Amino acid sequence: MSYLTPFTVTTAPDGRLLTNLSIEGHGSPWSFRLLSEPELTHELCRHANAKSSSASGLRVDSVWFQPAQGEQNASQDRIYAGPCKIKGEQWSLVGVFDGHAGEECAEYAMKNLPAHIQEALSSSADESFDSQLVSAFVSFDNTIIRPVLELFPDSDALGSMPSEHLEAMINDQASGGENYKKIILAMRGTTAVVALVDSSRRNLWAAGVGDSRAVLGIQKPDGSWLARDLVAQHNGGKESELQAIRDAHPAEPDITLKNRVLGAIAVTRALGDVAFKLPAAYTREVFLRAKPGFRVHSSVEEFAERNLTPPYLSAIPDVVHVNLAGDSQGTPRFVLLMSDGVVDEHVAYIRGESEQASIQRWVEIVGTRLSKDHASDEESNLALPVLREVYDGSNEAHLSAFLTLESDSKWLDDTSIQVLVF
Repeated sequence: MSYLTPFTVTTAPDGRLLTNLSIEGHGSPWSFRLLSEPELTHELCRHANAKSSSASGLRVDSVWFQPAQGEQNASQDRIYAGPCKIKGEQWSLVGVFDGHAGEECAEYAMKNLPAHIQEALSSSADESFDSQLVSAFVSFDNTIIRPVLELFPDSDALGSMPSEHLEAMINDQASGGENYKKIILAMRGTTAVVALVDSSRRNLWAAGVGDSRAVLGIQKPDGSWLARDLVAQHNGGKESELQAIRDAHPAEPDITLKNRVLGAIAVTRALGDVAFKLPAAYTREVFLRAKPGFRVHSSVEEFAERNLTPPYLSAIPDVVHVNLAGDSQGTPRFVLLMSDGVVDEHVAYIRGESEQASIQRWVEIVGTRLSKDHASDEESNLALPVLREVYDGSNEAHLSAFLTLESDSKWLDDTSIQVLVF
């Protein structure tokens, strides 16, 4: 990122501490409070929304973090942990959903994707379950797309419908807002990563769309720890994802402009984001008429011009199966599910550590704590020390700035972490 620069702390004439948070321009520097222990840990815990729960008897520790204050800055991430009844048996299901453009799609996925997974796997005679997980994601995504098509079945007719009629249909908040809710849900999107463990605790399936992470923690025979990424990252940073989109739309040179789909969205697979899945007429005549709707109409109008042969985004997940009995490399002990805030390029720049080195270290942190009895809240929740390390918790100035920056807008990506222990 060209705007990143070394982290600095200076003192203003009035005595306030200022930091650039490693950002050049964009309103920097900002005021912050330098905290020391135990206040630093207390502030981290206050913002982390740390929780320990159980999914059909398996331990789940989680954090859900966004330090910026105000309703407009609320986290768009959602997390899920609970039972999943498959063919009469209680399985364990956890998920992380990283919403974008709003929280509505992540919220909807948290509440409804588990039921689609349960139904797809329960009705299957095939116990490999890979194709059933794909079907669950796709059928769920169709519940977002279908209501829009039921309201407006003919894209060619949209341009000839009176504006007043369209706007009355879409913005029906005065009569309950059912149409508006369907439209807004379709305008939002989310990544999704889930981990599913069967009742025998011998098998794990992970599935994901977008760029949230699923990382397996494996204990090697010598007691050390190995981190293994389970699902691929579906975003513009992966050339194979961009090339697949180019291959599907060969006559459209601007399809991956700036390493973004249609020059607009970073992820190449997602739930929702229907503007990238239906003809441009739906964006121009339906989505852009929703009030309130998109935050920046001009950028939406720009990518709609490139929308020639949809769909451009897929809801088909990568799926992987893991035998929890282990092999010569070691024995799987836990899985980390994380939104992409943990590997945010800005935060990684301040940490001064590569993405893979960070992920390996986080697995070692969780693994070490699994075998020890810690008394403090931070160490008894396995996700919380990972969160601390994500934000360079060994450096008081760095962590203090991340936690206490004075800004009206978000300075950190939403960050959610779940640890499922087998």
